[in-house]
Amino acid sequence: MYAVLDIESSGGKRGQEKIIEIAIFRFDGREVVDQLISLVNTDGAIHPYVQKLTGITPNMLRRAPKFHELAKRIIQITDGAVLVGHNVAFDYRMLEQEFASLGYEYRRETLDTIKLTQKLIPGLKSYGLENISRELNIYNPQRHRAAGDARVTLELFKILLEKDQQKDILSSAKPLNLDITRHHDAGKLARLLDLVQPEAGVFYLRDANGKILKTGFAKNLFSELNNIFLLDFALKDQVVDIQTELTGNDLISKLKLYTQSLANPVELQVDALYMSSWQVVWKNGKFILKDSDNLLPESVVAFEKRHKANVLLRKLMKFPKPGTHKAAVHLVKKIMYPGENFLLKLPGRSLDETAVIAIENYTALGYGYYRLHYELQRFEAFRKTLTPLPDDAFVIGQLITWMHKYPKSVAPLPGSDQTLAAGETQSLEQLTTED
Repeated sequence: MYAVLDIESSGGKRGQEKIIEIAIFRFDGREVVDQLISLVNTDGAIHPYVQKLTGITPNMLRRAPKFHELAKRIIQITDGAVLVGHNVAFDYRMLEQEFASLGYEYRRETLDTIKLTQKLIPGLKSYGLENISRELNIYNPQRHRAAGDARVTLELFKILLEKDQQKDILSSAKPLNLDITRHHDAGKLARLLDLVQPEAGVFYLRDANGKILKTGFAKNLFSELNNIFLLDFALKDQVVDIQTELTGNDLISKLKLYTQSLANPVELQVDALYMSSWQVVWKNGKFILKDSDNLLPESVVAFEKRHKANVLLRKLMKFPKPGTHKAAVHLVKKIMYPGENFLLKLPGRSLDETAVIAIENYTALGYGYYRLHYELQRFEAFRKTLTPLPDDAFVIGQLITWMHKYPKSVAPLPGSDQTLAAGETQSLEQLTTED
């Protein structure tokens, strides 16, 4: 659980500033479950620079609650949560300072989105919130106000959660259900599944030490996890926390788990049933079919079903033999992709959101989400928010399978002058009928 916050202060000497506005969004990793937005009456002066920057004047604070009137609510909304802020040290210091004046010691864990952004999105011009919102297409209608800046920080944090392949951020969140061991089996199961949504996504089951016991994905996370616990009593006894991440669709669920398993193979051991075992490989100057649960280094493309691999293999036999493994991969893409540059548009995590996977120069760039069309059209900015994907045989096979099952999901890449002509690529079913 996270509490994403922003605080505006009165300015002045360090240690003498007062909070004049606060915004906190309690975020469970999927959605905002609670929020607090309020001006704060300080009974003191506001530095002229702060008034000019924020637009907050002493007159605006006269009817606002004082900090001691908000203190209990702040404790409640941040209870058991990690504080997330942009330069969170400042926000945390202000809270500590205000609570100390009431004789209360306020302690929380913190995460700084400046450091996280520098790590996960290197190369930005600067890491101030205003520049980040501009470079990443995050709209802020209330700059230098607590609610506006906290919302931008929240949207940035969502992007960082997606791009964090090592799951370091997820590991920092305190488990919600550590007390479930005190409940009988029925109560424990109910509490484990209490916050799980019947949506598409991935899950991570953790023990009391935070170790991941099992990962997986499902179209309906609630139903899948309920079945797992009903069938595996030993696992249910060990699990004390469930963490889920909604994806909106099966394709991104698979690619997300696969990519994370490459980045963290020790902790994230994905079951073999999620992998593609039928592989077309390029070896000793020819294409051959192999069955392996592990992705082979000479593999060109991998499919879950044997007949799809056989169909493509027969088609490849009709083309001149490529000279290298790289040329063999390119040949497969040229045959099966609708062009060099395109998008796959997929269902998002909510009705107002669209997921996309971007392919440029026949290479998978990554996946991301957008709500407003202009976000996608400013593609150079949108590109920075994409979660990278490996352009290997597994990913290529997953993309081919999806786009030929759902051909209407293919769309032009913004800024590309390439036209995706109908029938430019051949489906696996069409290849079957040809042979």
